[in-house]
Amino acid sequence: IGDDFLVSNRYLPTAKLLREHLRCGYVFTEHEVVRLAEQVASVLVHAHDVGVVFGQLNDVSVLYDPELGHAHVACLPATQPSSASPLAVARFLGIPFFHSPDVLAGAAADPKSDIYSLCMLLHVLCAGEHPFVTSPDIGQVCLSIVNQDPPELAADVGASTWLKDAIASGLGGQCQTARELHDRLAVGRESHAVVATELRMAKVGTRHFPYPMARHLQLFDSLPEPGFRLTQLSSFAEATVSLLGAITLAELASGELETPACAAQLDRPSLGHWLGVCREGLRVLRDEGAPVLCGDLVDAFFDKRGKPATGALALDDLVAWRNRRVGHARQSEVRDVVAAVKEGEALMRRIVRSLAFLSRLSLVQVESLEYREARFLTHLVRLDGTVIRRRTVELDHAVTCGEVLLANATYTRVLSLQRHLRFEVCPECGQEDLFVYQSAVRGTRRFVGFHGGHEVKETVG
Repeated sequence: IGDDFLVSNRYLPTAKLLREHLRCGYVFTEHEVVRLAEQVASVLVHAHDVGVVFGQLNDVSVLYDPELGHAHVACLPATQPSSASPLAVARFLGIPFFHSPDVLAGAAADPKSDIYSLCMLLHVLCAGEHPFVTSPDIGQVCLSIVNQDPPELAADVGASTWLKDAIASGLGGQCQTARELHDRLAVGRESHAVVATELRMAKVGTRHFPYPMARHLQLFDSLPEPGFRLTQLSSFAEATVSLLGAITLAELASGELETPACAAQLDRPSLGHWLGVCREGLRVLRDEGAPVLCGDLVDAFFDKRGKPATGALALDDLVAWRNRRVGHARQSEVRDVVAAVKEGEALMRRIVRSLAFLSRLSLVQVESLEYREARFLTHLVRLDGTVIRRRTVELDHAVTCGEVLLANATYTRVLSLQRHLRFEVCPECGQEDLFVYQSAVRGTRRFVGFHGGHEVKETVG
């Protein structure tokens, strides 16, 4: 409308503003903070690629759904000051506490100010409070933001060093682009996944750990819409694979079977209960997710008659070994069991990636999707604010399988991607660019793709 944008959002019944979560005393785990950060950073990547600057992200412009683990940017606050005078905070739209020092000093908002506001938001989620809000005087707080060094998370804040460094890099201006911040978060999450899982298990009481899994089970029946069910299935698979990773244990994986830490984990009375929950999770994934998992889960954990296969039996073997109190003489057997469990964990991680790919596809409203490849693949490239590149999980899954299954209550269709994807080597840089079929005119097939992940190109074939 004129120079303004009208932004609409779908109704999210279980999502709340971050401020509402914080006021209710909700404590964000490190896993939740990282996941939220990656999702919002991916939105920034897409926005910046098309020349849009949000200007500010804060605790009332981002919603979070703890049940599904999804973050949603609720609005795009205008952040251009109506006066060029420094610290014209009364004339800002948005919350001045989340503006970067340059914006508060009168500069125009740019992509780096978006990165700053996101990292300040992550700082608040980790620490539970804003580092500069020590006075009721807004002007004094803004002066502190402008004149003081970027804040660092305190040593007693329960966040990993890599996450603290990522937040500090965004606040200090070391991250030049949103993509750089997003990639840094993704690499850190992958590198520290096992450690984070073990730390979380050490903190969680033996009676409380399965409850989040139970919530996933309850939600399946309350989500009839296929896209939401697929999203919930993906979230449930992540919880299951985290449990498998914890059961495997770093000590067992490294062969140090007699360390005190390993013995303490295996002596937990709840280990068998956790394994039972994991088995139940695998059963649910088999029943609910078989149409979209290409059979991998069924083949690895259950045979065609539904009886436990290698992966599921490995979990039973681990409990049996623990109960027999096997000594040094049978450590080779233990290593075989652990190897089987790790195989199951690796398979589950692949399944989680496949589900993440499919849940992204569900954003194009699977239940109402017309079977038109051009429309579908156009959405595929621009899906969820993310540009698909060859080495990302989404495309890797599509190229490997060659097909995507779309399932809902009434039909299941297979959409083959092979004839709709083209790779061409760029003569300038030697890199392979991805092109996706968009239309056909008089026998000429038109493909649209991205050079270097951001520049739009076209080709025909």
